[in-house]
Amino acid sequence: MTVVHVVTLSLQSDELDTVITNLSAALDDLAGEVDAKSYHHGRDLHIRDGNADYAITAIFSDEQTFRAYMESPKHQRIIRELVTPHLKARSAVQFAAVELE
Repeated sequence: MTVVHVVTLSLQSDELDTVITNLSAALDDLAGEVDAKSYHHGRDLHIRDGNADYAITAIFSDEQTFRAYMESPKHQRIIRELVTPHLKARSAVQFAAVELE
């Protein structure tokens, strides 16, 4: 079963641009080590009001691969050092991808 992982982050900081720049760089570095079919992240484009500040999406071939990503030390460090200190709100969902033909 293919697992799609989606996270949105609302952040609070007097230096939001710096926080997002550092988070983006760390996730770019992590992406090279992620065993995912797809891995994307980015800042909200402010097309609609009320959106979160940042989103991360990844598609994993199975639940085991997803769990390995979640438990990886680099991923945990990013959460601990770059997200949690600035976190206002977080939302996440994992769902089974439907393969379209």
